Amino acid sequence: FGLHAGIQELCEEFESSKTIKVHYKNEINLEERELDRHLHVFRILQELMNNSLRHGKASEIWINFKIEDEIKTCHYKDNGIGFDETNAENQKGMGMKNIDSRISFLDGTIQINSQINNGVLVVFTF
Repeated sequence: FGLHAGIQELCEEFESSKTIKVHYKNEINLEERELDRHLHVFRILQELMNNSLRHGKASEIWINFKIEDEIKTCHYKDNGIGFDETNAENQKGMGMKNIDSRISFLDGTIQINSQINNGVLVVFTF
């Protein structure tokens, strides 16, 4: 059913089975012919959401797709406990390695900002 429908379903699944509120907004026309690329975007979001819940103890997540400078961009934010981004140990997990390889496949970029007690902000392009 495409990326948009898949993310809507993922958000509903998280909200119904876990104690978290997900705010999802899509301002992009997601073309059906890019399904292989969209699977990577979906898996990136799935990993980020699992991290927010499991490690970040977040109660809310915000996801927003939009075009910035003609580039498809995803803004992802949570209100979890955050982490010390200067500590290299926080960047070495398998989940983050998987995200990095998916971003590479998409020829995208990723920026992760976090501070202890201040949640996580992730911006990636695809």
